[in-house]
Parts: sequence; structure tokens; C-alpha cells
Amino acid sequence: PRLAHSVAWTVSGTLVFALSQWAVVALSAKLAGASGLGQFTFAGAVVAPILAFAQVQLRAVLATDARYETRLRDFREVRAWLTLAMLAVTPLVAVLVTGDTVAIRVIIAFVTAKAFDSVADILYGYHQRREDMRSIAVGQYVNGGLSVLLFGVILLLTRNIVLATWGYAAGSALTLLVWALP
Repeated sequence: PRLAHSVAWTVSGTLVFALSQWAVVALSAKLAGASGLGQFTFAGAVVAPILAFAQVQLRAVLATDARYETRLRDFREVRAWLTLAMLAVTPLVAVLVTGDTVAIRVIIAFVTAKAFDSVADILYGYHQRREDMRSIAVGQYVNGGLSVLLFGVILLLTRNIVLATWGYAAGSALTLLVWALP
């Protein structure tokens, strides 16, 4: 039953977060048109490989450190430095791959969201090591819900994909502050 319980939390958290990401893309298409949708998905395409490198599977290393050989603080420090590097490199890459200032601003907002998610991710690794999958799933529910809500409301009111993407980032920031950190 314990494994089934953990799997259920993991599946539900992953499903809710994936659906929220789909909802953000759908809202982009509906409210920002082809241009806004393209800029948001382009941001994801630019950020994804940089994020993958910055993550270096650190959460998996933390989660499988069953002997507690490395302190959580050490994992957090490595993640912080890699996240700062991601935040520094991404705008440079954005300028290299596009001259569109709106696209660059969307990329910067998007990478900011992923930076908050990255910090939360290492804390979720701590929960995973303790087999507390519920805390991770609830964090995914909160992040997904807040990100969709803020993105959607801002996009509906302003029709501005840059501001909406900052709303998306705010959802990640609020999740980190109200759920992942405490």
C-alpha cells in the first residue's frame, strides 16, 4: 500500500502539472493568437536545453542519497549557483537566437519561472528522499494552478504575452515561497 500511495501522489501531481502546462499553451493560442503562442513556445524551446544542463539531475542524486552523505545545504548551494548561471546565460542566448525584443522578454520571464521551479525542485528532492510524495504533488498542484490562473487572468486583461509570462513566473515564485520553502 505504501508504494501504491506514493505512486498515486506522483501520478496525480505530474498529471495536474502537465495539464496546467497544456492549459497555458491553450490560453496562449486562444488569447494571444499565433504570435503570442509562438513566442511562448519559442521561449520554452530556448530555455529547455539550458534548464536541462543546469538541473544536472541533482534532485535524483539528492533523492537517492539514502545514507545522507551530503547535506541538503550543499545540494541547495549547487542548485543556487547553477540556477544563477542559467539566469545569466539565457538572455545572452536569447539575443543570439532572435532579434525580436518581445521574444527576448518572454524568454527572460520564462527562464525566471523555471529558476523558481528549479529551486523548488531541489527541495522536492529532499521530500522524495524521505518518501513524502504528497508534499511534492501538492507543490505541483499549487504551482500549476497559480501559474495558469495568473497567466490567464493577465493575458485576458492585457493581451500581452510578456506580462502574462511574468504572471506565469509569479505562480512559480509564490509556490516556492508559500509551499516549497516552509
